[in-house]
Amino acid sequence: LSHFCVSIFFRFIAHPAPMTAARNVSTPMHEKLSPSEFQTARMPGNNYETPLGIGADDGLELWTPEDKRILYVTETSASNAPSPRGRSLAFNAAGLHKKLHFNPENTTIGIVSCGGLCPGLNDVIKGVVQQALDMYYCKRVIGFRYGYYGLTKEGKKHTMILDDAVCNNINLQGGTMLGTSRGPQDADEMVDTLLEFQVNILICIGGDGTQRGAYLVHQAITRRGLDIGVVGIPKTIDNDIAFIERTFGFDTAVSEACKALQAGMCEAKSHLYGVGLVKLMGRHAGFIAAQATIASQSAHICLVPEHEISLDTLYDLLERRFEKRTYVVVVVAEGFGQTMLEGDAATDPSGNKKLGDIGVFLKDKITAWLKANKAKYPESTLKYIDPSYMIRSCPASSNDAAFCVQLANVAVHEAMFGSTGCLIGYWANNFTTVPVPLATKIGKRVDLQGMLWRSVREVTVSKRRGRVGALNEEGDVINATSPLAMDGEDSDGTISRLANRIEELEKLIAAVREREKQKDRQMQQMKDYTDKLEGHKLPQIGMTRNEQAATAAGPPAHSEFAAFEGDDGRMLEALENKYAQMKERLRQPVAYPHPPADMRR
Repeated sequence: LSHFCVSIFFRFIAHPAPMTAARNVSTPMHEKLSPSEFQTARMPGNNYETPLGIGADDGLELWTPEDKRILYVTETSASNAPSPRGRSLAFNAAGLHKKLHFNPENTTIGIVSCGGLCPGLNDVIKGVVQQALDMYYCKRVIGFRYGYYGLTKEGKKHTMILDDAVCNNINLQGGTMLGTSRGPQDADEMVDTLLEFQVNILICIGGDGTQRGAYLVHQAITRRGLDIGVVGIPKTIDNDIAFIERTFGFDTAVSEACKALQAGMCEAKSHLYGVGLVKLMGRHAGFIAAQATIASQSAHICLVPEHEISLDTLYDLLERRFEKRTYVVVVVAEGFGQTMLEGDAATDPSGNKKLGDIGVFLKDKITAWLKANKAKYPESTLKYIDPSYMIRSCPASSNDAAFCVQLANVAVHEAMFGSTGCLIGYWANNFTTVPVPLATKIGKRVDLQGMLWRSVREVTVSKRRGRVGALNEEGDVINATSPLAMDGEDSDGTISRLANRIEELEKLIAAVREREKQKDRQMQQMKDYTDKLEGHKLPQIGMTRNEQAATAAGPPAHSEFAAFEGDDGRMLEALENKYAQMKERLRQPVAYPHPPADMRR
């Protein structure tokens, strides 16, 4: 019986049946890279002392050694240890340097912002201006307006001087004070503009397309043998630049997306069989949708470009949700389901393929599905929310704003030091320099085998983990469906295991009660033997006489579980408590007394 108890415990409680698919084994990324790809280009000659006296008065050493490296492979295990080649991959650490390549008092810094809007752009611009003028005492800072267009012959007329007065309070506003645009420009023409304005350093704020353009400018400068540095500050609200853990604007985007999901839940929950559909940013990567799903705990189905599912699977998920609740919230990243849409191969000025509107597409499809199932889901309705441009144009959160200032400071440090053809990254809680070719080599995507997606799969079930049929204080049926249901996988096995667990626990309790009766009979026989011995008293052997009498009397006329009839949640809780008690009783050894030799015969 003890073996039976242990097997039931490990089969149904400790280790339920696995439901995940086998993980595909692929070559680790670090085995496809070479150490030379991580090395940042440096302009020769560091002949100028930094004007920054940080640490001089209090003895702090805040300088960044030139040979400091940040390992690319930071997490290992015995089964997935990196090769010697993997251990040699490391970024150059970014930070403050004692020796500079540029003489600050003769240095002009130019700033350009390109691509779509993102929270924190003005924070970065103001940070660069303050660091350059107030800390390094640079000659001046120039702002090239409207993206790379501002570096052309036609666009350079919009150039403006940036100082503390011009940048005052711009960090409290969304957007970019310099303006922006998309699309490439002639690299040599942009270099001519830099020479005309005597720019020594160009700071480029933008995403992967912007950084590719910056690298073209860097290559044109190298071909002409000019002493001009080009440093990028990565800006992507989708957080999809490879070899960089975090980009500015992402934190703000997630916070604002959570508000949209809360609104979608309010709309859906206010209707019988209501559907809230929220479309978020995420052209190729679903980081915002995934993170907002976890943070808000308001979305029940999360659709991202990395994990495509069919419309039939989506309908099945909606149906499964409606079996437990009368509302559902669906969050979809803009890049999801593009294969379902009929569109052309048109591209925007940056060369990116124009996406079809998956939000409107799903809105129409789900609405039609609800109408087709009106008898099953009466009074159903769908509310569609697209907060994309509202999120892009809002000011940065306090956390993002602080990160923007740090990025700006480090960018100026590295540019003055002579780093070029790179962008400022963030890896393993350290600022780094990442060569542009490496950063734009691949895109960063949501790892479907990683912790982020695993968390998404878990929180897309009800916030309160309960059993089928139980109600929470809001009167909703608590969902016991597997977290894997949101991926379109079979969740019926969970319900079956739940029912089997109840049945097996009932059998277990019956077996334990029979064992108790057998033990009582043995104890009674021993008592009869020992009572025949003159002066021999029965020792305590684990059960009081009252307990023995109660057990001998048999079970009460009414089951102890009768009070929970009709409430499966409380019934299962009582069964599990009883199971724990029975298991503990079985653990206790039965120490029978040894009678004298004549009684043994």
